[in-house]
Amino acid sequence: MRRTLQSFLAVGVLVAGIAGTGSSAQAALVIAPLIGGGPGVASGTKYENFDDVTLGYSVSSITRPNGLSITFSDGGTDTGQTVLGSSGQYAAPFVQGNSGTLFGNASNSSDTTTYLTTGKTANIGPPPTGGSVTLNFATGQNYFGLLWGSVDTYNTLYFYDANGHLIDDVTGSEVSNSPNGGQGVNGSVYVNITSTVAFTKVVAASSNFAFEFDNVAFNDSTFLTPEPSTALMGLIAVGFVGLRRRMKKATSAV
Repeated sequence: MRRTLQSFLAVGVLVAGIAGTGSSAQAALVIAPLIGGGPGVASGTKYENFDDVTLGYSVSSITRPNGLSITFSDGGTDTGQTVLGSSGQYAAPFVQGNSGTLFGNASNSSDTTTYLTTGKTANIGPPPTGGSVTLNFATGQNYFGLLWGSVDTYNTLYFYDANGHLIDDVTGSEVSNSPNGGQGVNGSVYVNITSTVAFTKVVAASSNFAFEFDNVAFNDSTFLTPEPSTALMGLIAVGFVGLRRRMKKATSAV
């Protein structure tokens, strides 16, 4: 069962989608697009705005103070890179509502600070080849938030575990009702994503120009919620305890 934005809006709750490939743990990603909203604020959350990252392209990993490292693919003119402003190949995300508050961005305007763009990916994997941006984490994470700019159907995020197995992916169609690359207030969205299996790598890729994002938030796997099977077993156990208590009371009353 795949995740759809429409199902979130219809029932007003988060719906987990079961991964079809990748980790043997059958992880699920839970997606919460917050139009006009901001990132999650769970305990332990770290924030990255990329504002002091050198502009341009680099094949070597850039390590941030918060333990995040960034690698841009070597895709020539189609490569992932750190940019400012807009061009014919990328457009600055639109910062709306609270989506820039924790990152020092002005709200309700195009992003005037540094952000990341994937360029164009010739073969969108997994694993993707060509232009892409890889975010590596020093420890396992279970939450990832980002300001997703000018959302397109051909934008994709890939989540990998510590063994390099694909956990699941998220496409532009899953976070926007109109993923048509809009560059105004309705084209960008802040997206919160959680996973029941810890991930150590997120790859942003796009089969056309481009996937732009900024204002990343993340926190480690110590905040993981139980997998559905674990939670179900817990409910079953509670049910048996309650049943035993009722049976004992009934026996005593006889």
